[in-house]
Amino acid sequence: MKRSKYFARFQLFGFLRTRVVALRVVSLAAAISVGSCVENVPPTLGELKIGSPPVRPFVIPSLLNNQLPFEYPESAWSRGIGGETMLRIHISEIGVVDSVLVDTSSNDRVLDSAAVVGARLLTYRPARHGDDSVAVWAFLPVRYPMPNMVRTGTEGHQ
Repeated sequence: MKRSKYFARFQLFGFLRTRVVALRVVSLAAAISVGSCVENVPPTLGELKIGSPPVRPFVIPSLLNNQLPFEYPESAWSRGIGGETMLRIHISEIGVVDSVLVDTSSNDRVLDSAAVVGARLLTYRPARHGDDSVAVWAFLPVRYPMPNMVRTGTEGHQ
């Protein structure tokens, strides 16, 4: 009887191990698909929105760096794909983005993956509630302008 219990554990371990490997392969494929990027065409960030902040005094997080880590994937650019990905990000008490979820997709996996990769690299002055730093969930829109609008200079005139 003990032998079958150990055998069942071994099978479960093998099953879980194959799932972890599959997740790593999918993550690697997403990172590779974002690999080559278009120069001089940065995506833009919308305003960071906090769901329902606690009562005052509450200070929302602010970016520490004006240089954004987002890049426009070359494969999306060459296909003429643009759009907006709405991310839900968790900013920790020390200002690091430690979780990123795609709330609303741009309908293109490559753009969504590039938005997630860029968001993980952002750093903020943490949110503050009184004198304490607090972790918050926030919505962050990442906009990828349509390539034909950038080429003709009509980006803001939709």
